[in-house]
Amino acid sequence: MVLFIIYFLKKNLYRKTKYPCYGKTINVKGIRIFYTDNQKIEKPVLLFLHGFQSFHYVFSKNISFFDKDYRIITLDLPGFGYSEKPLNFNYTFQNVCEFIHEFLKKLNISKINFIGNSLGGGIAIAYS
Repeated sequence: MVLFIIYFLKKNLYRKTKYPCYGKTINVKGIRIFYTDNQKIEKPVLLFLHGFQSFHYVFSKNISFFDKDYRIITLDLPGFGYSEKPLNFNYTFQNVCEFIHEFLKKLNISKINFIGNSLGGGIAIAYS
């Protein structure tokens, strides 16, 4: 039974998706942040924000629907996924919004559209 569950998980949960999640890191306010960017500079920006206890990959199967028309950016918020997990970071909506603002400035992005899930949706509303 255990072997079947392990086989099922490997076979179904870790399939390759149409959108490869090759990422980069950038230092924002002294914190190393992991993100992906399809580099379609001429397109409007669509930033995906994940929920609590999640990371950028949660959107990997949704991105292909928007990839043609948008510059897609996903990031692992501070404390999540492949981003650093600083103990002294203030994890409030206001501070995370300021952090995202600095992240976008580093990428020279001034206009943004959001897709947020759970905590990411709350952050998107607070940022707006």
